[in-house]
Amino acid sequence: MKKFTKISLLIIVMPVIACLMGIAHNNFGDNKYSRADLTQAFNHSIQWLQQNNLKVLNDNNLMLWWMLMRAGDIRSLAKIS
Repeated sequence: MKKFTKISLLIIVMPVIACLMGIAHNNFGDNKYSRADLTQAFNHSIQWLQQNNLKVLNDNNLMLWWMLMRAGDIRSLAKIS
């Protein structure tokens, strides 16, 4: 019975530990992007939006619209700071 309990505990605990490590790495990992890289990526995304304007406006993709609004918020906050 003790052996079964230990194995069961390991089966439960190991995935939880792996998930926590993944979350920690994702949130506290190295940021290898410079401000210039981020600005360049932002400018490329603006160009893409301008080129695909009609397609984007006709798309009822809520996630896309949320990301666009969030990017605009972040961009305007960056200009203020």
